[in-house]
Amino acid sequence: MTKLFKNALALTLSLCSVTVLAQKAVPFTIEGDLQGLKDNSYVFLSHKWNDDIKTDSVLVKGTKFKFKGTSPEPNMYWIYDSPKSQQFLIFFVDKGDVKIKGDVKQIADAEVKAGLSQKDYMEYRAILKGFDAKKTELGLEYQTAQQSGNQAKMQEVQMSYGNLVTDQNKLVDEFVATHSKSVVAGYAIWASTQEEPDLVKLEKNYNLLSDDVKKSKFGKIVADKIASVKGSMVGYPIMEFSQSDADGKPVSISSFKGKVVLVDFWASWCGPCRAENPNVVKAYNAFKGKGFDILGVSFDSTKDKWLKAIEKDNLTWTQVSDLKGWSNAVGQQFGIRSIPQNFLLDKEGKIIAKNLRGEDLYAKLEEILK
Repeated sequence: MTKLFKNALALTLSLCSVTVLAQKAVPFTIEGDLQGLKDNSYVFLSHKWNDDIKTDSVLVKGTKFKFKGTSPEPNMYWIYDSPKSQQFLIFFVDKGDVKIKGDVKQIADAEVKAGLSQKDYMEYRAILKGFDAKKTELGLEYQTAQQSGNQAKMQEVQMSYGNLVTDQNKLVDEFVATHSKSVVAGYAIWASTQEEPDLVKLEKNYNLLSDDVKKSKFGKIVADKIASVKGSMVGYPIMEFSQSDADGKPVSISSFKGKVVLVDFWASWCGPCRAENPNVVKAYNAFKGKGFDILGVSFDSTKDKWLKAIEKDNLTWTQVSDLKGWSNAVGQQFGIRSIPQNFLLDKEGKIIAKNLRGEDLYAKLEEILK
């Protein structure tokens, strides 16, 4: 439940990599007056581009500050008064002037006067604001029910939350349809994918965007998200990936073409994974001579523990890991949030099943490799 309560800043900071548009950068100016700022202190301005957070700072004069910059397209920025601050003001910048006025203690609620993208963003935020208080209320109800072990109440709250999200998404879909020429529509689509994305709706909303928005930062983010969703869904080819084995040799999933292959996400420290390994070993030994193979992707962070577990559990198939634990690059690529997980691929690399456990894996392999 907790993953459902992400703020706008968390969404901003997790944006994926995109390519800068090959067009002329346009200038902008940001002028602010925030009560509570200290004279000769600093205000910080950040945005994200090409997977890098870029930050600038200016000296405060009285309670006022001024930034000048350029951007190849309308983009999201955020300002704050300290690198350690937990409060941010998030806004969109077009070419031209941006005026900010408010109190640094409530910086997130400061007034922003800017171009069309900011107006669209405020309209989008107004849609969400009507649901935010209720989401917070439901979150607290869920925590209380969870602490008391009230399963019935937890299910009731989850259902209410789901209905609330459905209502919110309908309004966001309407916003996208009526703002298809705005980069904020691209942002709104991307933000909606932070929960379990609906591929059909995702593609429908993306196709509503104008060509210019599709070429923008947020348009490309949505296109990448669609590709990644397809690349982990049954019925679609798996996304290409590569990671090194214990000897440092890169192993790509495409090198397994021509075989039925199980991509198995696990770790030495994962109890359920280790409990499942005997079933995987049984299936491997039964079908490895019939065109079946396994690629293990480990979420380990210690090489010695990883290799000892491979030996102890008799995992004789190919194993890869970047030894970054939950930050494993392949795991991040596929959005893996719990293990064990697996994908079963046909000989062409298309996903034909997911998360086969126990005898289900053996039965599926017997069906397709008999």
